[in-house]
Amino acid sequence: MKYKQILRKLTQEEKDEFFLQALNTSSALKKKFEKEFASRLHIKDTETGYEHFCELADKEKQKWIGEFENLDLDVSDWEYRMPRYGRYISWDEAAEMVAEQEVASLFDPWKEQLVEDLSARNINSFFASVVGIYEACYLADIRDDDYVLCGEPNNYLLGSFEEVLQQISEKPSLIRIDPAVMEEPLTNACHYIAEKGISKGQLTCQLDDLMKNLGRNPSFIPVLSTALLQIPDAGPLFPKTAILIAKSGDPDTWTEQAEKLFRINKEVAGDLMSYYLRQNRYDDFHRIAVECYTQDKYAFAEFVIENMKDEYDPEFTKRVLLSRASYLNDISLYQRAKRWMTENERIEFRNENNHAQVFYGRLLAEEKEYGQLFYMLENDNLMSFNTFGELLIIATRVMPDKCFDLVLKKVSFILERQRDRHIYQHIAGWLRTIHNTENKERLAGYITSLYNHTPILRALRDELRKAGLVG
Repeated sequence: MKYKQILRKLTQEEKDEFFLQALNTSSALKKKFEKEFASRLHIKDTETGYEHFCELADKEKQKWIGEFENLDLDVSDWEYRMPRYGRYISWDEAAEMVAEQEVASLFDPWKEQLVEDLSARNINSFFASVVGIYEACYLADIRDDDYVLCGEPNNYLLGSFEEVLQQISEKPSLIRIDPAVMEEPLTNACHYIAEKGISKGQLTCQLDDLMKNLGRNPSFIPVLSTALLQIPDAGPLFPKTAILIAKSGDPDTWTEQAEKLFRINKEVAGDLMSYYLRQNRYDDFHRIAVECYTQDKYAFAEFVIENMKDEYDPEFTKRVLLSRASYLNDISLYQRAKRWMTENERIEFRNENNHAQVFYGRLLAEEKEYGQLFYMLENDNLMSFNTFGELLIIATRVMPDKCFDLVLKKVSFILERQRDRHIYQHIAGWLRTIHNTENKERLAGYITSLYNHTPILRALRDELRKAGLVG
């Protein structure tokens, strides 16, 4: 045969060149070659081009759409699909547990595969799987006729996706991957996200966390920068990563980026305000603080209150302090704010908080409205014993004699109608509150009469002893 004769006369270099040319021109020969030798030599797929990434992602998407649409959410046979419990399980609870097991049976192996891909440095496959299953989560047409996933199975799938990605992004082994291995697959993923218009929701949020964790290794900063260039205006979509990249440069670059992103990311907002405080740029701190507080007063209230200069903007100071005082029932915040309040504003604030009886009582005492405070103590028959006790402490400081008479009257009234150790504990506490008034002798006689009450109330005697009112 001629080819054998030719082979014997060719040099090894000529043979190699011909063989490579044949592989490049014949896809059938290439596939046969790969099939024959790749598994034998334990060679993983290292092709990372964007077209190949899109093929992998689409394959993953179609695969998971099929898996999700085949979810068995018909729970009519739940008795045979559940372990036996030693308690009664309602249909709703059982149905929910069965459905969650069905979803977990898909996501648990997927998580294991992601970990395996990272360990084997199959980074292209990792990101292709992530974007593919994300698309499948909201594209799959899933029937949930029994509402076992609240009638929103796609949202449940997205929640499971988010949980897995969060666990993966927190793995310390992530930052030990060679940045050179990560660069092209991550760039492919960002390119794909931009091209497919899926730059929203759980996907970008979780990838932002993942990339931020990668950025703990400074060698990854150029890789992250290259990846984000694939997405127009990537900062609002990946704020944590964008800020991390900016921090690696000069402070002005970071500040400029943070100014663009603080409205959409609380962590960035906090960092920016802290930065301006460290730089003694209080005007800038105040500007950001006002905008952040207006957007979400609960997230930033404590930080703003701790760092603001009260005199700088009294109206803003008053707004922040009074809102927080109402939320926490904190009289000290009211005391800090009231120097900028008019009399009408103080009355209005008290009236707005009259539902919180103890706080309202403290406000009355602060404004020296002792008559209203005592009227509330004396006439509010629906007031709890705990509340009465707290208000009594406040009122006794300024109206000891009136409170003394009120307590004796209230105790006598209660003992005529109720018997309970819990009540006796409150009575002992009230008597202890008025114990240091000028009516000690009268109080001692009253306590003696309670101790010798007929019929004997042993629990009351015990509580009086515990309160240190009798020897």
